[in-house]
Amino acid sequence: QPLVRDMAAKSSARAVYFTLAEPLESWESCWFVRDGAIHCKRGPSVERVVDVDRVQLAYGGAVRFQLANVMAAMAAVEGLRPWLPVSRSSLASTLATFGRDPRDLPGRMQLFRYEGAEVLVSSSKNPETYSQEIPLLQRLARAHGYRRVICVVSNVGNRDRAHFQAVSRAVAEFHGR
Repeated sequence: QPLVRDMAAKSSARAVYFTLAEPLESWESCWFVRDGAIHCKRGPSVERVVDVDRVQLAYGGAVRFQLANVMAAMAAVEGLRPWLPVSRSSLASTLATFGRDPRDLPGRMQLFRYEGAEVLVSSSKNPETYSQEIPLLQRLARAHGYRRVICVVSNVGNRDRAHFQAVSRAVAEFHGR
């Protein structure tokens, strides 16, 4: 993102990047995903930190935006390391378990069993989120062998007609797939 790089250049803090793509060679410090794991690049060295299938929030890597969130958290802890000494193993362990308890993130990408059915609760708020989460539902359905997926679409808040139409288009695009 050019805006992020421009902002980092104006800051006196050391930039720590994260990406779902391959890191740029010019980045001194970066978190990225490769070969099914989150890695940390610092200078010329690259360390494998945690396998994506161990990151509870990412459901085996299917929830890509949660991998980005996890790397953002890791990058933040990395930036705070001089004042907040957290070991990589402690961080990886926390990320592997965070999200298992429904109280961790109420209503945010929670998969649980209820009366014999698996239920995914997610409070999407905009067309972009629906566009990301509906394909995720389809991948989870295929991975778990579901014959049917039922979605209840709701959009809370004081929104205008254009917003509801955009959400409806995003959801309708995936109907019947």
